[in-house]
Amino acid sequence: MRLIDIILFTIDGIKERKVRVVLNIIGIMIGGAAIISLVSVAEGMNLEINRQVELLGPKTIIITNINLGLSRREPITLTYRELDTVKNIPHVSVATPVISRATRIKINGRSAQVQVTGIIPEEYLKINKNLE
Repeated sequence: MRLIDIILFTIDGIKERKVRVVLNIIGIMIGGAAIISLVSVAEGMNLEINRQVELLGPKTIIITNINLGLSRREPITLTYRELDTVKNIPHVSVATPVISRATRIKINGRSAQVQVTGIIPEEYLKINKNLE
């Protein structure tokens, strides 16, 4: 089969299946637009997260204990003694305990999963003076 025969065969196929061709083109355009939109949203979220982290400053260190639930033992907790040790490190200006738990709340018959965080208010203002 020659190249010209292939081209003519393709053109005949497009002429016979106009609706199918148009629907394929529309599908490709919608798919491309969806991918571009998702990438744009992800990039915007990434920029905003980076901006919020930069507001904390290069001198902010967060020490945390995360229990991944892989162990049957009690989770290791940080104590006030360890907090005092961190406070006494040279150049540490603020060290404060924070507790955070995921829980379900119910208001006016509506239920939602939320993250509740507790911190000493005065310390929060020292740490997050630049955060919105």
